Amino acid sequence: MKQTNNNFVEIPPSQFFVLQKKAQYRSVCSLPGWEDCVIKSFSGIMFKHYLYNDEFLVTVSIINNKKINGLPFTDIGAVLPIKGAVILDLESFKQDCLNFFHQPFVLLVNSFVCPVIENNDTEDLVDFVLDLRSCKNSQDIIFGMRKTLKHIIKKDKKYAVSSSANLAELKQLYRLYIKNLRQKKNLILPFEFFEFFYAQKDAIFLCARNRDNQIIGFSLFLDTEKGVHYSLSAVDVLYRKEYVAHQILWHAIEQAVIKQKEYVQLGGTRKDAPLSVFKKGWGAKPFPIYYVSSNSTSHESMRESPFRILYGKLPLWVIPYVSRILWKKVL
Repeated sequence: MKQTNNNFVEIPPSQFFVLQKKAQYRSVCSLPGWEDCVIKSFSGIMFKHYLYNDEFLVTVSIINNKKINGLPFTDIGAVLPIKGAVILDLESFKQDCLNFFHQPFVLLVNSFVCPVIENNDTEDLVDFVLDLRSCKNSQDIIFGMRKTLKHIIKKDKKYAVSSSANLAELKQLYRLYIKNLRQKKNLILPFEFFEFFYAQKDAIFLCARNRDNQIIGFSLFLDTEKGVHYSLSAVDVLYRKEYVAHQILWHAIEQAVIKQKEYVQLGGTRKDAPLSVFKKGWGAKPFPIYYVSSNSTSHESMRESPFRILYGKLPLWVIPYVSRILWKKVL
């Protein structure tokens, strides 16, 4: 163990993973080999772990030894409580980060994962969480849904939903994923990430299939001891109006209730995004995701870039290469 200052103690990965088992929340970073997968996919990234005030685990990624980020490619945040019902003081945490880190930093603190002292800052990013603790069956979930959503899921199911059967189908999912994110003008994750998740017993690709057994949509769910995390998702544009995403998510929620999970975490979303309406419709509660940063510059470099117009017109085969380059600039 390396003492770094009075608040941050750098710890080796082996100790980090032991302490992580004490946390109330488990995430993608709990999966064996996750950090190695990121490092292999993106050169110049390294991870460090800290014990903060003996109560929180803090994970940071360092980009080319120039910039410090939290956990990349996930919205669960960089801070994880390991001692019961502790609450993070955001202002004190930011000041300690400013005193400790010598490079520019941007860390996310997800208030569902890590409760914080009430903060008056208005955050644009929120995590939506569906509480299942009082649900005896799926009908209890339907009761709290938006009226239009109730109507959608009560209709006869048009498409079969099941987990991805083989590795060959994974390439179909990835191509569908690229098409979707190109249309939305968002950067994509490398195929190695799909292979990594496919190999994990706690990661499930749920697929919707038409009558010809063709995959028309999928979602990735990360199963933990207490809950389910809704992650990647994509739907064939030809079936966009068929409520395929609704059917896949409803299937996952029903399974979570059967397994007596405590929650389904629907993931981070911009408050003004259409996706937030979709997530609210399930009766999910919003939890702010806070930026703890060394400066006040925008965190939306790709979103605000005029390059997004060109990105949406790139050939599919080019997008994985372009995204891999741009990710390191955006992180």
